[in-house]
Amino acid sequence: MAKATDDINTRLKDFLAGQFNVGKDSIREDLSFGDLPQWDSLGHMSLMAAIEDQFGVEVNADAIADLVNFKAIHDFLKKSIHD
Repeated sequence: MAKATDDINTRLKDFLAGQFNVGKDSIREDLSFGDLPQWDSLGHMSLMAAIEDQFGVEVNADAIADLVNFKAIHDFLKKSIHD
């Protein structure tokens, strides 16, 4: 199971770096909403839509409010992709 978590971790870091147009070194596991200028409220909605497209998952309204940091997004993807 650690392999799947590592894969999601790497994919998510690459994805977020591309989404926010920053270097991968800017994507830390403690990254949260507001830490990057691009991750404002409009950027958050764009991010949620991009997560749906990139990872093939559905992000409902409750999840949108909860997915405000790297760990929450990682855990959501881990659960959604492997269910």
